[in-house]
Amino acid sequence: MDPLITWWHLKVRLGKKNRAYGWVLSDLEDIKGWAEELVSKWPDTRGEVPPKLCLENEAIQILTISKLEHLLTSLEKIEFQGEIKCIIRNSKILSQLEKDWLIYLFLIRHTLTHTGGRFDKRFFKNAKKYIKELKLKNHNNPSSRSPLRPSDLIMCIGFIFKLILLDIAGDELTTAEKADIAKLF
Repeated sequence: MDPLITWWHLKVRLGKKNRAYGWVLSDLEDIKGWAEELVSKWPDTRGEVPPKLCLENEAIQILTISKLEHLLTSLEKIEFQGEIKCIIRNSKILSQLEKDWLIYLFLIRHTLTHTGGRFDKRFFKNAKKYIKELKLKNHNNPSSRSPLRPSDLIMCIGFIFKLILLDIAGDELTTAEKADIAKLF
């Protein structure tokens, strides 16, 4: 089956089960497009990133986890934001490294919304507790910025699609649909 037809079919069919599926999957597609556009503007060097690009990057990262939270809340899979980590950790579809990247993105969302995008002690405490394979540099400098690079965010959005389609919506899909989707990852 053509992956585009499969994708459209899934969004419509899952959207009939719960509108949040269709909305969130479409929104994540748009967010991925914004991140791809941001990658094309991102400086190649480790030099100063223009403030406008930094803010766009931060907004996209907050939005990405917010969309996952909206879907999980709509499906009554979570009541509290912190439970997103449990959904990710308990995924039978994601590899440990993929789980680590999503938990890292979740923890970064915390820094963006609560500490102005700066690493804090809580971030490193939680990272040490929940992240198993992903190697993180310990940024003890309070001025260290926390957001992911846009290229890493695109990768994380792919992991979120995988989590949603093959794990969260897994019971809603036929075996043939799961096989078609698995080919995309």
